[in-house]
Amino acid sequence: MAGSADSASDEYRGKGLAKELAFCVIRAARDRGLETISLEVLCDNKPAVALYRKVGFEIVRKLRSFETIRGGDAKAGRFLRTEPANLIDEPEVARPCWQRESATLRNGAVSTGMNDGKGNFALFRFNTNRAQVLKIRSTDADSLNALSDAIAAEQPFQSVLVPNEPAESPLALYAEQAGWNEPFRQYEMQFKL
Repeated sequence: MAGSADSASDEYRGKGLAKELAFCVIRAARDRGLETISLEVLCDNKPAVALYRKVGFEIVRKLRSFETIRGGDAKAGRFLRTEPANLIDEPEVARPCWQRESATLRNGAVSTGMNDGKGNFALFRFNTNRAQVLKIRSTDADSLNALSDAIAAEQPFQSVLVPNEPAESPLALYAEQAGWNEPFRQYEMQFKL
């Protein structure tokens, strides 16, 4: 189809434009005195991963995303709504990705918090039919499911998503044990300037 987005992008493929754009970003970062550039890319996006490697980015770790469907009959149980500011600076078990760093969360990325006072909590926001969790801590798989039920009790929606959880974090193991789906994985990549 003439003029479609696919045909327009096809005419530019294979001409080295993405590589040149990446080098422009690297030059701009150097000019500003930055020390590193970090990015995240879907593991399945092999052309993008290959491009970033070609220009000098290295994979520093894998980030996993987990999702569960919770029904409208969920109950908050032992969890209470908590002001997000009370949990933003809680220590992390594993170094968070940039979207989940305290500075990002303080800039309004989260709207709601849930806490049981026993080490299980979540900071999240609602996006259409999903609760997107941006900071979470759980002590085991059962507590993770109870926490997701508490989140689901806040507002009717279809799923609870924990994006970009460091693969080395205990929460990744708990989500597997709890039977959560893994809709996508990303690589965190860095370029040292």
